[in-house]
Amino acid sequence: MENHYRRMRKRFGWLMDEDGEPTGGVWNLDRENRATHSSWRRAGAPRPATPLREEPDAITRDVIEMVEREFPDHPGRAANFWLPVDRAGALRWRRSFIDERLPTFGLYEDMMAEGEPHLFHSVLSPLLNLGLLTPRECVEAAIDAYRRGAAPLNSVEGYVRQVIGWREFINGVYWFRGPEYKELNSLGATRPLPAWFRTAETPMNCLHHVLRQNLELGWNHHIQRLMVLGNFLLIAGISPQAALRWYHEMYVDGYDWVMAANVLGMSLYADGGYMATKPYAATSSYIRRMSDYCRGCRFDPAQKTGPAACPYNYLYWRFIDEHAERFARNPRMRTVVNAWLARSEANKEPVRESARAFLGEHVPV
Repeated sequence: MENHYRRMRKRFGWLMDEDGEPTGGVWNLDRENRATHSSWRRAGAPRPATPLREEPDAITRDVIEMVEREFPDHPGRAANFWLPVDRAGALRWRRSFIDERLPTFGLYEDMMAEGEPHLFHSVLSPLLNLGLLTPRECVEAAIDAYRRGAAPLNSVEGYVRQVIGWREFINGVYWFRGPEYKELNSLGATRPLPAWFRTAETPMNCLHHVLRQNLELGWNHHIQRLMVLGNFLLIAGISPQAALRWYHEMYVDGYDWVMAANVLGMSLYADGGYMATKPYAATSSYIRRMSDYCRGCRFDPAQKTGPAACPYNYLYWRFIDEHAERFARNPRMRTVVNAWLARSEANKEPVRESARAFLGEHVPV
């Protein structure tokens, strides 16, 4: 992806200096875009001024009524529909992002907060995927904001990388690998998707919050999708095909080309490392650092095993245990695997037992 991203930057001259070097002297400013939830709070918990909600027009209201009449038992409520449906509305949302969200998008792009579904994210992916906006005009508007001094380089570069780097790379993987990509399951994960993924009725506060937001909006931002939902699906051993179907059904931007590589390759490592150099698996520490979801949860992120412990902790080590032989050959996973293998059996067994108990109750086969 990085090679592709640099080629695109050079080809279009985006964020490039006259001497052919990247603006700012580096290609990637991701290290500047990792503010935590606590740092956001210390900064006064800034929020954009304009809420992201469009008032439905007459045609949209008719469609909402039809959907609620024809599909009354489907997850979510059509009456919650909140997105623009025409070019004029899409342009308003792009302008809102550039003016109000882009300046601090980079800094807080990986942060999560209860009651803040959008924060500084663009929420332009549904409009891009429908063709109401083009990737080029969004990228050029962001670059223009940088040139005018209206947005810092770390935010603009981060957004440009998401669009011309990651989005186009995902599209390329989909067309290059073909239909068989969607059938990959390199880790042999077979557990069915829990029914509560369609109701948000789970005692895990992070999953409850993110799934409830999905039911209300049909949308989550990328870190919620990857490090809360995808992380859980990965370490719980959920079937990649069941997960892919859920992502297709539950997201307003859930096009086939979008979801296949993002879910199977990025989130679930079902392609065996074709897209990602390591699985995006993590304990509760990431969610605890980047959000406030752990606050008030019945599970304690500081506990590692037992009924009160956060399931991400023991499910993560169960995942390492199950795939230790495979990941021992991965340079980015070797240290973690060795740490697990160095534990005594007396230390390992509570992890396995905690995972068995949780999965038996909350993710039954």
